[in-house]
Amino acid sequence: MAITVDDVKKYIDTVGGNVIQDIAEDTISLVAFSKYNNTLEQKDSYMIYLRENGELIQFVSGIGKAKKLGIDNCALFEALLNHNASMKFGSWDYDISDDQINYTVEIPLEDNTITEKQFKRIVKLLENGTVEFMKMLIELRKSSNSDGI
Repeated sequence: MAITVDDVKKYIDTVGGNVIQDIAEDTISLVAFSKYNNTLEQKDSYMIYLRENGELIQFVSGIGKAKKLGIDNCALFEALLNHNASMKFGSWDYDISDDQINYTVEIPLEDNTITEKQFKRIVKLLENGTVEFMKMLIELRKSSNSDGI
């Protein structure tokens, strides 16, 4: 039993969000917005991808462009990797094709589904991940003489 788009939309509705849906080949993409904010330009949105007929669900929160952060990439990536090592699930990743830093939670469902409680926990984790990232940036800026190169 895999998760369906209707299940995900129902869960998004319970956390107070809105949805934009796109279907491409074997992936269904949903952009979910926080109940506090309904515009893509602000950082309260996240992507949900349903892959492999709903047997894999991926949550992605785009944090920003690495070059725009003004921190040395080596120091930034080292901090992200160190942070990954301390997390229960989810990870920071970097998409070199568009210089984007993301926080990603991927759950293989196979013969299961995800409950509403689990969904809410992941959304909360995405929100907290953004806050943790901002704290980490502040610390990196304090401890670095970086010029962003």
